Amino acid sequence: MELFLRKNKYGLIVLAPLIGGWLFNSLMVMLPFYGFLLWTVNIGFMLFLFWAGRQFALLPRSKIYSFLLGNLVWLPAFLLYIWQFVLVDEASRNMMLAGLSQYYVLFMIIIGTQVHLMYSGDISSTEIVIIAYVLMLVVFAAGFVYQWLRRKP
Repeated sequence: MELFLRKNKYGLIVLAPLIGGWLFNSLMVMLPFYGFLLWTVNIGFMLFLFWAGRQFALLPRSKIYSFLLGNLVWLPAFLLYIWQFVLVDEASRNMMLAGLSQYYVLFMIIIGTQVHLMYSGDISSTEIVIIAYVLMLVVFAAGFVYQWLRRKP
């Protein structure tokens, strides 16, 4: 098991938001979740993203390649969301693809909602999810840059 985790560490880190979002969505249907627990999970996920950015900055490859590798699932999931919720009407939407794009960003929705409410009084779920995707990228990039600057002599 340890060998598997060591060999697949970065793949698991990249897939963690998607797998975790799917599991969390399944648990939300079965278990009652309260505000404190939801906030704890969201903040914990932000810390995970910061840590993930640091891990990818430590890769012995070019920094651009390492950053893109760390966001290997983020960009396709974001583009999938844009395609399913901005470019396609409801009648043509593929619910499986739409769900996948939302599972990936599920842990950042509460924070995305708070940011959205700072500048708008109404709730727009599409805007909230886009903000959550951008926040994911910003937190990952902050961890990446932090570790990259720490490594420099």
